[in-house]
Amino acid sequence: MKIFPACHIIENKGKLGIDVASRYGQEFQEALKTFKGHYVQVILKKPDKPATEAQNNVFHALLGLYFKSGLHSASGYDDLRATIKIRYGWVFDYDIEGEKYKVVVSWAKYTREWRIRAIDGLISEMEQSGILGSTYHDEYQEIRQGMQNENK
Repeated sequence: MKIFPACHIIENKGKLGIDVASRYGQEFQEALKTFKGHYVQVILKKPDKPATEAQNNVFHALLGLYFKSGLHSASGYDDLRATIKIRYGWVFDYDIEGEKYKVVVSWAKYTREWRIRAIDGLISEMEQSGILGSTYHDEYQEIRQGMQNENK
């Protein structure tokens, strides 16, 4: 299978085409000719939206509050952050000579969609741990209210 990452799929009057001016456009068209009479699957995907500073602030505010609340079983802040990212974030399983490792992607590299997943998972875990019935309820609600205001 050949992958053409730099192709630009264009739409013109409702029909899809290949932008032949792009780096691999001509090569892609030549490859398509070899499939004449066969089905070809083209997957169109919008590029991921960049992450936002607001997402960064919310994640770290929630994580800091969760740590401060003591409603978790982590041994420290870094342990909690890594645990949350492993549970809800962007992680690769990696195998070196039979040993399994989890590689946690840096928060700075997360796309908007990955940050939403991680924040939603963190919120769910915090609520299941009892944050709403704790002495940290008001701080938690303040962060959540800020999230609501940010989305307006």
